[in-house]
Amino acid sequence: MAQVSVKNIQPMTDLVLNQTVQVRIRANVWVMGIIIGFLECINRITGMAYQVEYSTPMGTARSYFGPDDIRLP
Repeated sequence: MAQVSVKNIQPMTDLVLNQTVQVRIRANVWVMGIIIGFLECINRITGMAYQVEYSTPMGTARSYFGPDDIRLP
């Protein structure tokens, strides 16, 4: 199994508005997007989700993504 470098793990607090990111959509595909907003989630654990505008072959969409579904390109 390949080791994951600590420098490749991106804390959510390092992401900012208008930053280009990749997000994993429901089809389990990574697409390019731009962070356009934030949402504090109150679930079992308080956290933050990012609102990202992204493009797919079917057009532009907006959705909220948590830390497991965002990465830097």
